[in-house]
Amino acid sequence: MMFLWTSLTVSQSEQIDESGLACAPCPVEAGDLLAEQIQGKNINEISYLATDYLNHFGEIIMLIEMAVMMPECREDALAWEPKSYCDHFLGSGLSAPDVYIAAYEAAPIEYRFPFDEAVEKMTSLAHEGIHKLGLSEEVDERASVQITEIVAQLRTLSDQAASIVNGHLNSSRQDAIDAIMDDQDAIDAIMGG
Repeated sequence: MMFLWTSLTVSQSEQIDESGLACAPCPVEAGDLLAEQIQGKNINEISYLATDYLNHFGEIIMLIEMAVMMPECREDALAWEPKSYCDHFLGSGLSAPDVYIAAYEAAPIEYRFPFDEAVEKMTSLAHEGIHKLGLSEEVDERASVQITEIVAQLRTLSDQAASIVNGHLNSSRQDAIDAIMDDQDAIDAIMGG
């Protein structure tokens, strides 16, 4: 019988391995039992991923967008912190977060790798947007244009991540992600930032 292990923070752990990483046994078995346990959950049966995690990025997209128009929302956007997939589900209040985490850890590499890559890029863009918001009390026109572009890129990446979660792999996906990052570099060069 094989069990999946979940990386957790030290405060959530009952056991720490030699590397210093906190680990706790996930009570969900790999294989057929896991496939049974994801039934009825918002976990895609092909990718083993859940779109609920993308709500975390939907939140920062909305906060950044609102902060440009409504300065009173700026503090909420500046306070946003990224969460790992596991941390999101541990704090989500959803029943059986261990099943979501075990499914993520068992996700086929052809889905997990591009998903994690998109998440990494969304996190980077979110930080960039937050940084631009934090540069001054009010967002000037130049920063507004840059932030609007960042939000558009975040939406595109979020849509691509959702597509991956829903089991749709697109061979041009990486090209699209690279094009977004290249566009951002060009905008930064034009805007001097």
